Amino acid sequence: MTVYNRAALTRSCLSSLNSLDKSKFKVDIYVVDGGSTDGTQEMLKMDFPNVQSSVVKGAFWNQGMLHAWRWASKEEYDFYVWLNDDVVLSENWLYQLMELYKSVELKSIVVGKIADLTTGIKIYGALFRKRGLSQINFTAFSNSKVSFATFNGNCVLIPNCVFRELRFLDSAFSHSFGDIDYGLRATKSGIPIWETDSAVGTTTKSENIYAGNISAVTSIYEIFSPKGIPPVEWYKFCKSHGGYIWPINFVFRYLKFFIMYLKGRIILNGT
Repeated sequence: MTVYNRAALTRSCLSSLNSLDKSKFKVDIYVVDGGSTDGTQEMLKMDFPNVQSSVVKGAFWNQGMLHAWRWASKEEYDFYVWLNDDVVLSENWLYQLMELYKSVELKSIVVGKIADLTTGIKIYGALFRKRGLSQINFTAFSNSKVSFATFNGNCVLIPNCVFRELRFLDSAFSHSFGDIDYGLRATKSGIPIWETDSAVGTTTKSENIYAGNISAVTSIYEIFSPKGIPPVEWYKFCKSHGGYIWPINFVFRYLKFFIMYLKGRIILNGT
């Protein structure tokens, strides 16, 4: 897990994780804190002494997860689970992931469906590639019988056999491209992606919306920040996965934001 200044959410997530019946599993928890100032570290030490935590100041999601994974991989686990700290897990979440894994190919990735806390509708999980020329346009739902192309990294089970082939998240990414990139790398390697039928946890969809009277400096900063669309990382992602029209993908994303800015509204909502 990677955490940053969300002590209440982190506590809820870890509490739900600790409620798991561990009689059939040996579970170790690794948490990387990006430098929280809201008492997260103190809360972890006091309320969750079983959690192994470290501080990596300035680490966003991908870099924090990469650090935690490298740390955990020294123990040679059978499985690794990525988990976002804003997810409240169901009591049998790990059993859901493991039962699905045991029913499919040995070398597979299993993604836990995450539902909206209010509506119960899936908001994070495995992703399909949308129809059209773009190779990097994804959706959580599809009416056609096609395979998943990639996934959100909110709750993902990765067996050691997959880890040995794909290794870690790509260190070139700071925050939001790492999980999608990993899923696409798996697909290119012939590693199938599966998703649980029912939700393994709930959360609230995170969207950064900037509307109204905002300055050009503020909007440009947000767009090019690590949690926005940093140009170097977006270039690498487009070139790696965008196919022959990747330059159009690269330019179009910024053009869309520019048009939104002219209309007085900037929306940042993922890939």
